[in-house]
Amino acid sequence: MSCFCPARVSTLAGTLSALPTLSALAPSLPGPVVAWAASALSPLPTAATTATAMAAMAADATIAATANLSAMAGLSSALQASTGMRLDAALQASALAATQAQLKTTVDSFNAHAGQLAPLLAALVPLQAGLAGLMPVVALVAALRSAYGVDLQAAGAAAGLQARWAAGAATRVNAAAAAAATAQGGPVGTLMSGLGFQADGRGVAAAQAQAQTLAVVMASVPAIGPGFAPLAVLSAVTAMLAAIRSALGVDLLAAAGVPQLQAVLAGLPLNALAALPLPAGLPATATGPAAMGADGALPAPAANLAAPLDLSGLAAVDLSAAGPLAMLLGTMARSNLGAVAGSCGLPCPMVLSRRLLPDQAKV
Repeated sequence: MSCFCPARVSTLAGTLSALPTLSALAPSLPGPVVAWAASALSPLPTAATTATAMAAMAADATIAATANLSAMAGLSSALQASTGMRLDAALQASALAATQAQLKTTVDSFNAHAGQLAPLLAALVPLQAGLAGLMPVVALVAALRSAYGVDLQAAGAAAGLQARWAAGAATRVNAAAAAAATAQGGPVGTLMSGLGFQADGRGVAAAQAQAQTLAVVMASVPAIGPGFAPLAVLSAVTAMLAAIRSALGVDLLAAAGVPQLQAVLAGLPLNALAALPLPAGLPATATGPAAMGADGALPAPAANLAAPLDLSGLAAVDLSAAGPLAMLLGTMARSNLGAVAGSCGLPCPMVLSRRLLPDQAKV
């Protein structure tokens, strides 16, 4: 793990500032496509809104435990992207001291340089709005690819989708995913499985122990300071750029990124898709990777009430600081904003404050 590098932030800022207004590029999705996407891509109901038979305390525990598991999943994903190490490995006793030191250095370096982000807001906010306008079509392309195996950029995509619908492939895919998620205990089980835990009493106990260790680590890491607001905007921008790169295969930061995006969008068969006769039994919601949240966690059907788990201990752990830290690490990893302290050639407060040479400052 490395420091939040002001030189790399400056380079990224120059690239982002050079991007033209993107709002005009967003295609207007035909009405039938909008109607399908609005239902197919909407989040699935949570235990709080569907499990009315549960006692209020149990529902609250489920919600809080799900939030903590989501925070752990997000931080694990960000750690793996930035260090190659999963959360469970980073919290092993043999690695705990190094993990704490690395996280502290990263947050300290961000807080020292966070002032550089504030002037970027003037360029980031309209860019965020322009990218947000592209997200419906990006989500649609990703949804069709993951749930139905159809690539809208391929020739004959609309006909291929119609054939799959006619064969009932969509229903089978979604039913199988729903059944698997329910068997694992709904959103809690899905998140626990992603973190390597079984959705049973022993798994909950192990997840609680890991959450408690993480809380101890977070208590030793400085809080992210006033730079959090511009960081959140930068994080959203970089996440949407990554989504476009993943779904459409276009890197908007590349020299020919914008013309390439225009060509890709122009080639999508949206009108042909709108003209397809949708089968009456088309599922109202999606359960594949297309419905994935920002932290990498999949939503799932309402919690399986047949075998409720005691989540009160897991719910009681305070992991509120994990989300902002995951946002920082994820943003640095997506945009390559980390560097060894002092290696960029600029005066580095992380080096000066410790009176270390650049090669001694690496953590």
